[in-house]
This record gives sequence, structure tokens and C-alpha cells, in this order.
Amino acid sequence: MTLKSQIISDISAAFINTDEFGYSAVWTPQDGIAQPAFNVIYDDIILHGDPEQENPVIQPETTVMAATTDVENVKEYDTIQINGIIFEAIGASYVDPHNSGMSLIDLRMQTETRI
Repeated sequence: MTLKSQIISDISAAFINTDEFGYSAVWTPQDGIAQPAFNVIYDDIILHGDPEQENPVIQPETTVMAATTDVENVKEYDTIQINGIIFEAIGASYVDPHNSGMSLIDLRMQTETRI
């Protein structure tokens, strides 16, 4: 087994395991049919805007990392629920950019509660 194939097999076993770094998530495409649960690594707020402006526009966002096989079909405006909090996908432009077996999805919270 190569190191790359070992790392890819470790994605579910170690990296996104809910006993380690992962959170359980449910993806619901715009057609409204929820998909089976999968695990993600959750990264909290990313702030966009220019703090030098008098009234900067700051948009809280979240990024999740997941196995590409779980999120490769996520589209903008689909929802992903993590620990009871509903997020909306605002982009899936980082789907496995390095052929690593992991992908990033940018999300926007639909509720005010943080994890």
C-alpha cells in the first residue's frame, strides 16, 4: 500500500472520525431529499471585509472539510446540518483540489447559534 492510499483510507478512520476531529453532518440537496449522514471537520468563522472602512461588510462563514466521496455533488444553496445547526453551501469550488481525497465546502449559517 502506498502512503497516498494509506492516507486516503485513514480519512474516515482517523481524521473525520467523530471520536477524533469530526462532526456528523447531513447534506440535503435542493430537491429536499436528505442524504445519509457523513463526517466533517468544522472550521468556524471566516471574516470577509475591509476593517479599515468605516462600516466594513463582515460576513460570517464556515468551512468544512469532508471526504470527497461524501461532498463531490454538493451545489450552491444545498444545506448541510451539523450538530442541529443548518448551513447553506455558498460554494464547492475546493472539491479535492489536490487529489487528496478531501474537499472543502464554504458554508453560511442559517441560524444564529454557533457550534
